[in-house]
Amino acid sequence: NNFLPLTNEDTNICTLFFVDPIAGEAVKAFNDTLKNANKNVQDYIGPENPTEKDLIRALACAMNNETVIIGSYQKYITNEKQQEIIKQVLEIAKKRILISLLSPYDLINYPEVSTTMAVYGPTKETMQSTAEIILGQIKAQGKLPVKIE
Repeated sequence: NNFLPLTNEDTNICTLFFVDPIAGEAVKAFNDTLKNANKNVQDYIGPENPTEKDLIRALACAMNNETVIIGSYQKYITNEKQQEIIKQVLEIAKKRILISLLSPYDLINYPEVSTTMAVYGPTKETMQSTAEIILGQIKAQGKLPVKIE
C-alpha cells in the first residue's frame, strides 16, 4: 500500500523522530507544515539514542493515531535501540510512512513498510518539502541514485 499523498480523511497523524538537537529543529518545520495543512499532529521528537521512556511515548502516539510517520536517523553505525523502537511502532501502526533521514540504505532495515522516502539530510528545507510531498502539495521528482535491495 502506498499512503501518499495523504487524503482529507488522514487527519490524525503521529510523527516520531529520534534525532540530535540540530536535526530536531528541522523536524519542527516538517511538523509545522503538516499542522498548517489542518492536520491534527501528535508529534514526538526524541533523542537520537532513545530510552524505554521514549518507547512508551512512541507506542502511545502510534496507538492514538491512524497514520504514523517515522523518521529513521541512522548515522555511521546502526543505532540498534532506535531501530528496535521503530520496529515496535511499525508493528502496531495502521498506516505507516517511513522517512530515511540520512542514508537510503537504511530503508533495507524496514521491509515491512511499503511507503518510504529518503531525504539525504534533515534540513528545514528538505523536511518542509518532504511534508509537502506527503500532503500532495508538490510532486516527488527525485530518484534514488543507488539500488536498494
